[in-house]
Amino acid sequence: MGKERGLGASASRGAAFTMGGQLTRVLIQLLGVAVLARLLSPGDYGLIAMVLAIIGVGELVRDFGLSSASIQAKTLTSDQRDNLFWISTGLGTFFAALVIAFSPLIAALYGEPKLQILSIALSSTFILNGMSAQFRAGLTRTLKLGTLSLIEIVAQALGLGVGILMALLGTGYWALAGQQIGQGLTLLVGMAVFSRWRPGRYHRAAPMRGLMSFGLNLFASQLLVYASRNVDSVIIGARLGAEPLGLYNRAFQLLLLPLNQINAPASRVALPVLSRLQDEASRYRDYLIAGQTVVLQVVMAVFSVGCALADPLVRLVLGDQWSGSVPLFQILCVAGTFQAAGYATYWVFLSKGLTKSQLSFSLATRPALIGLILVGSVWGVTGVAWAYSLGTMALWPIGLLWLARVSDAPVRDMFITGLRTIVGFGLAGLACFAVPYLFIRPNGDVLTIFWGAAGWLACWLIQLLIWPAFRRNALIVIQTLKFLRM
Repeated sequence: MGKERGLGASASRGAAFTMGGQLTRVLIQLLGVAVLARLLSPGDYGLIAMVLAIIGVGELVRDFGLSSASIQAKTLTSDQRDNLFWISTGLGTFFAALVIAFSPLIAALYGEPKLQILSIALSSTFILNGMSAQFRAGLTRTLKLGTLSLIEIVAQALGLGVGILMALLGTGYWALAGQQIGQGLTLLVGMAVFSRWRPGRYHRAAPMRGLMSFGLNLFASQLLVYASRNVDSVIIGARLGAEPLGLYNRAFQLLLLPLNQINAPASRVALPVLSRLQDEASRYRDYLIAGQTVVLQVVMAVFSVGCALADPLVRLVLGDQWSGSVPLFQILCVAGTFQAAGYATYWVFLSKGLTKSQLSFSLATRPALIGLILVGSVWGVTGVAWAYSLGTMALWPIGLLWLARVSDAPVRDMFITGLRTIVGFGLAGLACFAVPYLFIRPNGDVLTIFWGAAGWLACWLIQLLIWPAFRRNALIVIQTLKFLRM
């Protein structure tokens, strides 16, 4: 019992710090989106999106799956951690050199000569991410999530400051590159300063096979996922140019804003806790379902309102020049919904050490999604958005069926809980759209948002009253919030 309270208290403190930090990061990111969208053009965003669609894999390079391997491992020696640092740093340096060598081809692919020097500049993120991986993993493994959240807040704020300053100076798309590099550099320095660990020399005798196998399987799987999530940007940029890609990129980034800000802290708390409970089936199930419920309800609340009121929200936050992103964002909300539903599947794969099976799942499904996007591109940007969304929707049940075959995860409970949440918040989203647009028809964006929010809230409350299972899920969220305040 004491063990359970100890783990629960650690998870509670970690989650509280992480969620609080993440809320601050959301506010900073919203500020950045609103300010930079008015200082830069869709074409500026399109140019950066062209490069990041190819070299944005640097986000994976920051760990190559090795930080997850060190978090999931039941024991990790100091020699193993030293080795993981040098492996990640070496791989980051190798991929940076690879991007520099292929930068002329990146420019040729899009027919934009200016992308060559931009690719070279952004290749530095590979090295920064590779060096920071084990500092981040160490803070996560020991549940020092308050420190990590503080570092990320400062890094995001400083990166945004660099971007805004460069935009005001008229540097155009270079402002976005400066934001990326500034944030990455600040993260590395901050985590190195606040971490008590310093990497030593490489130790040849340290056992690395298990960690490398876990990490490389995960990295290969993540690489397939990355390709399936970015081939759309490559296709749009190569076929249609920077401005259409800029509009699509803004819609996609609006989609990722809640997903990344919720998934990252949730996974940061869930993975170390579930990894410790992987041999305790009952407690594992309870933590997993509670985590899935909280994450999916928060995401669905955001998407159901955002999709219904996308038009006035985009005008208020981004400005009229971005109105072309509205229908794309509404379509992509379908993808965001089922992507969030699949987070718990990802947690099971990692916490139970099933990265080889996860790689097999990715090999079986991600090429099909890429093919679907290629077919959808025949119908332009809208076709790409629909193809990505429908393909992502299909991945959720397929992933659950795969898990049922290779693990003892509570797949049935995961499916029922997820479906219940999607249906319930989907109905609330319909009410959010219907009240202002079909019944009230107010004048002005602010009133439209007010009446839409009122319709959403009324529908949600009615469901709480008449749908016991939906009410139980809401209580899980409330109990979790109370637990975080302990």
